[in-house]
Amino acid sequence: MSKMKFLLAVFALLLICSGCANQSRIATDVQVTVLPVNTETPKETAVSSPEPTVRPYQISSVVEMAKGYKLTVPQLDGLSDKSIEDALNEQIRKDLLAMAGFSDQTTLPTDESAIDADATFEQTFKVLLQSNDVLSIAYSAYESYKGAAHPNNLYRTFTYDLSTGKSLAFSDCVTADESLIKLIREYQVPDGTDRDVVVEGVKYINENYDDQALITMLKSLDTSNTSATSFWKPGVLGLNLETIHVIGDYVQLELPLVYVEKSIRTDRDVCQKLLK
Repeated sequence: MSKMKFLLAVFALLLICSGCANQSRIATDVQVTVLPVNTETPKETAVSSPEPTVRPYQISSVVEMAKGYKLTVPQLDGLSDKSIEDALNEQIRKDLLAMAGFSDQTTLPTDESAIDADATFEQTFKVLLQSNDVLSIAYSAYESYKGAAHPNNLYRTFTYDLSTGKSLAFSDCVTADESLIKLIREYQVPDGTDRDVVVEGVKYINENYDDQALITMLKSLDTSNTSATSFWKPGVLGLNLETIHVIGDYVQLELPLVYVEKSIRTDRDVCQKLLK
């Protein structure tokens, strides 16, 4: 009887050991995947700046010559509206020809008898502002006549509204108010300019124009009533104000737009775009 109990005890012990072995085998068959922990500081995602607006047109030049005249005419190509492009190119030609003494024409006269044989006129141009909305151009010209005491150095600026193809005069965008008059009278000459010439020009304006006369001059800028003009550069409103020949015929002032913002008309979209 005791032998039987012994055998049963041994058998029970074997069963227990077998179960332990199976549990050990099952446990070792289970694979646990441990995900790595990223201890690095996350990098900031770079935010790309918006690309600058690409001007959808190009400016080339066409040279026209007749007798002593040589004109370098800027012409636009690539505007989305072809009719506006054509109108603008025609207006540019008219303005340049008028500067050369040929009013209401778009080309030099084909009849050479209509051109002064004693005259010499040669001009270049510089683009001051080329945006999607406004184009501002400056012309420098040398003009002389046989027998004249001295040649003339001419300087004119013209600005155009690219939404209409028409000229954009000073009064189209700017109000000649007291704040603008104050800026002119207290003009601070920027570095890199011919300081003495500008100081002398501002002095002449202050001594010879009262406020009302100066307002009248500003209102007539870019018209056929005067050779005084305005122009635009990025962030700048420019003025070419009449003086006298001995100090250069005009004084050129460049007013930062941040100071003239309140004088810019708000009723025209193209004018507000000049502030952006």
